[in-house]
Amino acid sequence: MAKLRKNYEEIYQSLSRVELQKGMRSLDQLDLGDLFDYDTDLWLGFYTEEGIEIALERYGVLDDIRKRGFKKLELEVRMDDPDEHMLRIWSALPKCSEPLLELVVSRNAMHFESELGDQIGQPYTPVLTVQWLLMQNPTETFAADRLPLPGQNYPGLGVGEQVMEILRNACRRLNLGGLVTIPAHFHNAAMYGVTFHYINPDAEATLRALERDVLRRLDGSLAKASWAVEWKMLVDRNSEHAEPFEWFHEAMLFPISEPLTDYFKGGAYRNEVKQRLKAQQFELFEDALRRNMAARGMEPFDRARVDAWLEEIFQ
Repeated sequence: MAKLRKNYEEIYQSLSRVELQKGMRSLDQLDLGDLFDYDTDLWLGFYTEEGIEIALERYGVLDDIRKRGFKKLELEVRMDDPDEHMLRIWSALPKCSEPLLELVVSRNAMHFESELGDQIGQPYTPVLTVQWLLMQNPTETFAADRLPLPGQNYPGLGVGEQVMEILRNACRRLNLGGLVTIPAHFHNAAMYGVTFHYINPDAEATLRALERDVLRRLDGSLAKASWAVEWKMLVDRNSEHAEPFEWFHEAMLFPISEPLTDYFKGGAYRNEVKQRLKAQQFELFEDALRRNMAARGMEPFDRARVDAWLEEIFQ
């Protein structure tokens, strides 16, 4: 990640506004506000379609995708909804009926509770929210060392780190305080958790407790751990009722601005997470998990059974 970020930082500095807004309307077609504010005809109020393609080529992410066997790529930029903008990357050769990447994002403001707002010195901050992100390789199949994750119809595309770094740089370009998303599954949160933090310390502690008690017990298998959470095959023995644990949906934030970065690195947030982490102790029903995985052809791995199960889910 450090090497990728250093490389991307050089590219970020080299990209000019002229390049990122290539093909933009001429000055006599612009309102004065468009020069300094949010242009509703541009993606996220800033980028042209040509500019997006220039950036993706310069960062090398399109080449990263081509190296996976996709010789001709096509970009689709949608702004039908003024509040949520979409970017899709398609494979034209070989022709795929499913997008390789589908991203839906919006610019908005995150309002903080008074206590958090007081700690960071601001009641709200402008953010980039990832409403939806799909990255998949429709030409690949799952295998014993690459099990399907909850929500996956195809294996991943393998460019997650690159996409996150590009989105981080987009936040910087647009003077936004952070990148926000709500993980749909445990594995999403675990992968995002390298650079993101739950705003709610309770949620952050729960994620870290799941990594400690479930992911480690399953020898770091993210697929097994995520299915255990998905199928509610664990309980928090320290909770009052010890009921099957159900996944939660709360906002995670990748801090960009200095006040937010300092808050998540600071002792107050970290100590609160640490204290709440001590209060949680998850127990995994490992035998039940193995039976469920065996019934679907995941352990031992049976490609035909896995494919039939996924077809039933996604038909």
